[in-house]
Formats: sequence, structure tokens, C-alpha cells
Amino acid sequence: QYFYTENNKKINLVKTNEISRTISDIDYYKTDNENILGVENKIFVKFMSSKNINLYINEFELKVLKIYPNDIYLFQTKDKSLTLNIANKLYLKTDIKYAQPNFIKQIKSR
Repeated sequence: QYFYTENNKKINLVKTNEISRTISDIDYYKTDNENILGVENKIFVKFMSSKNINLYINEFELKVLKIYPNDIYLFQTKDKSLTLNIANKLYLKTDIKYAQPNFIKQIKSR
């Protein structure tokens, strides 16, 4: 089962192939309310304390792509198929405020 957490709420996802112009580096998912989200191999993580960062980098085989102010990191996962699972496992860590894939949202025509 695929999901992510937003504002302490679990958002279910279903893998989809409905996107006509797919990019091989992106997996697409549909939310319960029919929004399409693309997931690549990047995760944003905000630490409450970054003292365990090296532990998580090693545990999940992450690469630091960018460090933002206020202990926010952009990580790259080894494989895009692991991105949601790793983000959800990181979210459960007590020293992490949030961990969320770098979602790519579908542009809807008006």
C-alpha cells in the first residue's frame, strides 16, 4: 500500500499509468481525490535535531543533495521505487518533524 503523511493525516496513493507523457525517472500515483502526483528519488526532511543524520543516511542509503536553513535537507534515494517507503519510515522517527517526497503535481487545465 502506498501513502504519504501530510499534516498528520495519511493520504492513500494508488500507482497509475494514466499519464500519457511519462518520464522514466518519475512514478505516478493517484490520491483518493483523483489528484495525480509524480514521485522521483528525492525526499525533503526537516529535522528537529539533526544529530542522527549520518545514521539515517547510512540506514536508508541517502545522498545529501542540498541543505536548507532550519535543518531541512533534500536527500536522494538510491531508487525511486523506495522513495515513499523511506519517507514514511523517516516520518516515524522521533527527531524528524516531516519527511515527504519531492512531489511533482500534475497541472490541471481550466
